[in-house]
Amino acid sequence: MGMAEKNKDPVQGPALYPASYVNEKLEALDQDELTGLLNRSGFNRAFEARLYNAEKGKAKPGLLELDLNNFKLLNDTFGHQAGDEFLRSLGELLKSSLRLEDPEHPDIARVGGDEFFVLLDLTPREPSDFTPEERIAKVKERILSGVADLIGLEFSDYQASGLNVAVGWSVWQAGMTAREMIDEADRKMYEHKDETKEGLRSVSKSDAA
Repeated sequence: MGMAEKNKDPVQGPALYPASYVNEKLEALDQDELTGLLNRSGFNRAFEARLYNAEKGKAKPGLLELDLNNFKLLNDTFGHQAGDEFLRSLGELLKSSLRLEDPEHPDIARVGGDEFFVLLDLTPREPSDFTPEERIAKVKERILSGVADLIGLEFSDYQASGLNVAVGWSVWQAGMTAREMIDEADRKMYEHKDETKEGLRSVSKSDAA
């Protein structure tokens, strides 16, 4: 190799991508393809950011965990396409019922097949405002009512499968980790799931009588 070739400037790579393009690609990595909500990695990042802000004395986060009862039976009975359609509709319901423009600024994620998480800011805006626990309870009831309407009106054919949703929740207290908040919400969600099953058994017994 001659001296001229040795002294050649290195071949330059492609120009850097615009920031908007990079941001779009990063957002896509955090997005659930089916529902357009956050996926697990996006949820984890959003959770870390909220806990960081909470430790700095900013907004107090709350967590809601949703899990569908009898979703497998729905898939087995009506097919996976029907199940996907319901999951997309549930995602839209969560976005509309939580009103993304609200001060709570919810982060909504689908983190598993039929498992959803919602993160909210629960810091009272005025001294007379509801407590964080009261506010998250109201959000829970709004979601349960919306899901009942969704199943009863748009997906009434699926009612025979016993499809419904169980919801658990937790409110951040100083020093709580993401794992501790999820464990608390998970425990309450399974309590709600058991209550729902007991309610269905009671209805079945009364029908049989």
